[in-house]
Amino acid sequence: MIMTTRICWLLALAIVFPTPLFAAGGIEFKSATVYPEGIAYNEKTAEFFVSSMRHGTVGVVKADGKYKAFAKDPLLVSSVGLHADPERGRLLVCVSDPGVSEKTSPTTQKKLARLMAFDLKTGKKRNTVELGALADGQHFCNDIAVDGEGNVYVTDSFSPLIYRVDPAFKASIFSKDDRFKAEGFGLNGIVHARGGFLIVGKSDDGSLWKLNEKGPPAPEQVKLSEKLPNADGLVMSDTGDLIVIQNGEIHRVVRVKSTDGWKTANVDKAVVVDASFPTTGVFAGPKLFVNISRLNELFADPKKAKSDTFTLKEVSF
Repeated sequence: MIMTTRICWLLALAIVFPTPLFAAGGIEFKSATVYPEGIAYNEKTAEFFVSSMRHGTVGVVKADGKYKAFAKDPLLVSSVGLHADPERGRLLVCVSDPGVSEKTSPTTQKKLARLMAFDLKTGKKRNTVELGALADGQHFCNDIAVDGEGNVYVTDSFSPLIYRVDPAFKASIFSKDDRFKAEGFGLNGIVHARGGFLIVGKSDDGSLWKLNEKGPPAPEQVKLSEKLPNADGLVMSDTGDLIVIQNGEIHRVVRVKSTDGWKTANVDKAVVVDASFPTTGVFAGPKLFVNISRLNELFADPKKAKSDTFTLKEVSF
């Protein structure tokens, strides 16, 4: 009877959390000129979500590489960072206009920082908030983190700002700090860490910063064993290690460890990856997948960028 109960329990878990069969080395998928910057994973359905800097759409990628459209909306100019939030049944999407979208216009280019939420099952739009309206200047909604209470934190790469959006979708400026100013891309990846704080990466100088979620959110720079130039996506592992994805002149995935609550941190290991512009990553169970975006082609010349094949590369340390 005990064995029968155990088997039934395991079968139930397998139904709720299906175990995907990932191909060795990663997942290759096809979608004409999609150029995905962001990636998210829904553990309940074993599906990846990918954004599109060119089309603004959000797509779903299965473990076998099959791609299908998930969310389309006129307000999706360039979809950037994604965050799947199964607990609240929503997919959060950063929307910006860096000038490479089919929908680029003078009214939105370098001015747009929009957060949208879609139903995680149906792709139906649930909420929209214009973050850029909270402050003057240029804007680029980049990455998203969610704390245990459902508050959303969003980085702005063109202004020294981190936004906070509460569960009712009321937006405010969580942190504004001149140390976050940059030429080009500044704040980029952001993660929620154990202990009620955020870690955010600053691309231009390769620094990491810690901010208390409960406040005051005065940023504290993490003392790193080495700088991480062009730090893009950040991913927090179940063991509390930070994964940092670098692109630009250096294309690698780095594991960073801290033993003092992220006052200091050391680069533990690094894996060199495809030079076709790795951006963000996500854990699917114990496996780490990194998005090889090919965005270098798109930003070089949007009209000549014709790639139709992209990769979610499996990376192990």
